[in-house]
Amino acid sequence: MSSSHLAHPGNCFLIKVNRILAFAMTFVVFISASAGDEIPPPLTEYYGREIAQTMHYAGAPWLIRNSREREEDCSTMLKNLDVKAGMTV
Repeated sequence: MSSSHLAHPGNCFLIKVNRILAFAMTFVVFISASAGDEIPPPLTEYYGREIAQTMHYAGAPWLIRNSREREEDCSTMLKNLDVKAGMTV
């Protein structure tokens, strides 16, 4: 998309409308959340199993560590699951 396309007057109008809609939606969500509706506590278990905490992006090197194959034997798991190249798991 060229910068001249972005400068089209119609696009500026759409950007303003999008900002107004985003503000209005935020306001509605805030009002409905503060109108006495309590947010339920987060689930800590699912089907009797503890839900794990999410990983911070700084933990990514742990996922690609050299010892992972030895520790988790991922290739055997993928072979037993019959996962083929290009499949999403």
